[in-house]
Order: sequence, then C-alpha cells, then structure tokens
Amino acid sequence: MKPVVLLLSGPVGVGKTTVAGELGDVLEARRIVNTVIDLDGLRWTYPRDDDDPWNNRLGLENLVSIWANAYRRGARNLVVATVVETPEFVDAVRERLGDVAVITCQLSADPSHLRTRVTRREIGSGLDWHLARSEELARQLAELPTPADLRIATDGRSVVDIAQELADRIEWCEARDDRPWIVGEGMLHHLSLPVADLTRTRAFYDATLGALGYRCVFANDEAIGYGVEDDRDKLALMQSTSGATGPGFHLAFRAPSHDAVDRFHAAALAHGGTDNGAPDLRPHYGPHYYAAFVLDPDGHRLEAVCKDPVGESIA
Repeated sequence: MKPVVLLLSGPVGVGKTTVAGELGDVLEARRIVNTVIDLDGLRWTYPRDDDDPWNNRLGLENLVSIWANAYRRGARNLVVATVVETPEFVDAVRERLGDVAVITCQLSADPSHLRTRVTRREIGSGLDWHLARSEELARQLAELPTPADLRIATDGRSVVDIAQELADRIEWCEARDDRPWIVGEGMLHHLSLPVADLTRTRAFYDATLGALGYRCVFANDEAIGYGVEDDRDKLALMQSTSGATGPGFHLAFRAPSHDAVDRFHAAALAHGGTDNGAPDLRPHYGPHYYAAFVLDPDGHRLEAVCKDPVGESIA
C-alpha cells in the first residue's frame, strides 16, 4: 500500500494544527507509524518571492527533506496542517513527495466561532490580519472546486472526536518500522555515470528528472548529482572520456504518475535525448506497468516507470 499524505486544510482559527497533533496521538495509540507537520513553520521566511507570497515553494522543499528523513525512520503516514486553496497545490505535493496517496480534508466552522477562536489565539500585532484572512479563507474554501476528499464541520465538536473520525475514515498505510529494509540508508549510497559534457548533461537531466520530481542536489566542476535532498545525491554524473555504459545497462526512475512519465519523455526529446520507447503500458512487465525509454546525450539508457493504475482511489 502507498504511504498516505493527509493535507489538513481550513481557514485561520479552525484548528488545523491542533487537530493534526491530536490525530498524530490517535495514530500512535493505534500503532500506526506517522509524522505530523505544520507547514507554516516550514515556510516562515522573509523575504518572500513576489510570485510566491505564501512561500509554498520553500515550504515544499523543506517538507521533502523532512519526509525523506521520517520515511527512513519508518514513517509511512504524513499529516500536514496547511491551507489548500487550489488543485495545483495538491498536485505539487504529490509530485514532490513521490509515490504517495494524497488526501485533502477541509475543516470548517461558523464565522462567529472562527472570530472567537482567532481573537483568543492572536495576542500580538497580527490580530486584524488574521481575522481578515480567516473570513476570506472561510468563504473561499467553502466553494468548489476547492480540493476536498473529506469535509468536516468542527462546530460543537471536540478535537479528540474530530481526530478519531479522521483516524477511522482514512485507510492508513499499516507499515511498521521494525523491518530491516526500512532502517538506515539502504543498500546503495549512489550510482555514478560518465558524461562528456557537464553543461549539456545538466540541461538534459534538470528537465527530465525535474519532470519526475527530482532535482540537482549538488554540482561542481567535475560532477553533478540528483536526488531529493541537498548533498545527498542518488545519481552522480561525472565528467569523463570513458563513454557510455554497455548495452545491457539501464537506469529506471520511479515516476509519481503516468503524466510524469509523459513529461519525462517529452523533456528528454526536447533536450538532446533520443526516443528508445514511447510512453505506454508494458503489460509483459506487469498489468499496470506504464513506462517510457530514452537515451541521454551520452547514450545511457534511461526509463521512467509508474506502476499505479490510472484513477486508483486514494481514500
């Protein structure tokens, strides 16, 4: 079963962080491995980019690193308290965190209750801003197509009751952290390939691996590395004159969706790669094996694969 990411959304004052914390306690009591994060704490940085006023990009970058660390420790369920306003934000979470099931729950409350909660909570200079933002979000999040797999009204209910409902309604990933393959860094630290031109190579891999949610995590004059965490590359590309690997060797990258496989293939062809198998189902590999194959500019054989059926239910 896929790891589960619950995005716990709602307007200011609805109790996202409090419910998330209580839900983490409920899951722990049920021995369901989990990690709880308040995304606001991961994006609270000044200055902010003009085109990203809520620092969502920074928050997601930090979330990727925390999730990678928690996953290595054994967590298979992630509860994130945040505001989810658009489907694009959900898509960004899914693409950055990889092969996970993303569920969005919108919490709501009567405007008068929200105002009372915010007034009690905000004792600093930001009260007026938070009151206005709470009213704005309450109106917006109540309207479709705001993403919501679940909607829960919090009026007249205890935090414990809401957390218990969420724990009951969601099919959590039941993996435990007591299996040897979960602990530590895994068998391979990284894999290295020779390339003739680092500049050309970076343009190609930034585009193709970026389509799958990976990125360049280190670079110098002799090598570049790709992965999800800074200075923790899983694929290193080294300046060399030794030529491509032999014909029996290829790399397969895990893709979060069929669309990501398509984007990987298109990006490769647009950045000096060669088609070696267009995106399609490969039933001889498995009933849901969707993959694309390319050659990079140095002739290395690459694959992007997603083994999840289209339209699979996540709730």
